Amino acid sequence: MKHARSVVVRIGLDGTWSVLSDAIIETLGYPPDIELPSGLRDSVHPDDVDTAADALRAVRARELPAARIDIRVLAADGRWREMDTVFYDMTDVEGVHAVIAYALDVTDQRAAERRSRTEGKRLRALVRQLDAAVLVEDEDGRTVLANETFARVFGRTSAEDWAGVDRTEILGAVARRCRERATVRAQLDDIATLRKACLGYALELVNGRCLSLDFVPIHDGDTDLGALWYFRDVTEIATTQHELRERNRVLTEAAELKNHFVAAVSHELRTPLTAVASFTEMLRDPASGSLTERQRTAVDAVVRNAERLTRLVDDLQLITQLERHTLPIHESAVDVSELVRLAVEDHRPEADRGGLTLTADIADGPPLTGDPTRLRQVLDNLLSNAVKFTMPQGSVAVRAGCEGSRWTIEVTDTGIGIPDEEVPAVTDTFIRGSNAVRRRLSGSGLGLAICKTITELHHGSLAVESTEDRGTTVRMAVPLKREAR
Repeated sequence: MKHARSVVVRIGLDGTWSVLSDAIIETLGYPPDIELPSGLRDSVHPDDVDTAADALRAVRARELPAARIDIRVLAADGRWREMDTVFYDMTDVEGVHAVIAYALDVTDQRAAERRSRTEGKRLRALVRQLDAAVLVEDEDGRTVLANETFARVFGRTSAEDWAGVDRTEILGAVARRCRERATVRAQLDDIATLRKACLGYALELVNGRCLSLDFVPIHDGDTDLGALWYFRDVTEIATTQHELRERNRVLTEAAELKNHFVAAVSHELRTPLTAVASFTEMLRDPASGSLTERQRTAVDAVVRNAERLTRLVDDLQLITQLERHTLPIHESAVDVSELVRLAVEDHRPEADRGGLTLTADIADGPPLTGDPTRLRQVLDNLLSNAVKFTMPQGSVAVRAGCEGSRWTIEVTDTGIGIPDEEVPAVTDTFIRGSNAVRRRLSGSGLGLAICKTITELHHGSLAVESTEDRGTTVRMAVPLKREAR
């Protein structure tokens, strides 16, 4: 008794209590010679007093040879300890003539059991409330938990009907709901046998619905605790994806047809334009005879418009190459400072004719790896736009410099600008500012689209900032090295 793990208490026929084991020291913190009160109320939790009294009464009345209950007992530190207590009737045993109570401290065990029950309830409530069809199986492949959605989808009246059902029957029920029954059954067997996570396995049901299966094995270290089968209805998602794929296919075909049309039109336009250019040059030649002032003016107009059409044809062919990703990039070391200086000087006469001030702030820096012809094409487009859309007495400023591993080139003008809501779209093909259209300023809507695409081919970026009637800034940033793709 002295060394028993349980707290052993003798309850005499006169109602006196005495401790027979030293376990009371470790369990409750009392000295072994403590005198317990004759009643229960001072040492047993008030809510457990009647339960303990009923058990003791039943044993003393010989209604039961023993009674086992959980009661909370007050420890020396003022806390209640939960004790698994058994009352034995030993009143007819010679030398005892009392009821013996064996009490084992199960406080932590009962707390863990309560937590486990709470977690189990929480898990069941969560599974039942899920819209997806969910089934949890144990390590032997038998159903532990299923929800009503699973029962509705796979053919049982309620979730409880699936309790304890073997995996073989579960997979058979799932396969019977699918179009490719045999194939699905074989694949589900493989998934269950491999015991590896499988996410997003697609199932097409006979009723036309589409499900996505996630199979997740449940482990605690090396211990197999079963698995989770999670079926999500993705019919709407699958339908949307199909529609998007079909739409993309149609758009791709339309884009290809557009590219073919543009290429064909460009080719057909170039031949007569070449003839027009040749004949106008012949008319300008003094050897062909002198022209009156009116005739010379007419010929000059033809030349200007032929050149404009030629530039448009060139842009159309270029944008087609860019959209088809067939534009060749011939890389070399590019002296950006010199490239920008030459571009500015080439556009200075044009700015002078328009009554504009053209300034340049160009810093020296390391060369970058790129296609100088294409980069110059971007600069020419940006400067041409800035000069064209800026009214007399306005200004165009060019700044270029290298910071870190990138060259940044800015072209800022004080021109007509772009309406705020239209700025994000001006780098798309055939998009022009509405104010430029209203003013009948010439343009095709291809220049900025070409600039953006060529810049991106050099792994750079093109940004446009603009305020209507105040001006526009186009910022081009290009890394020193163009990584191969």
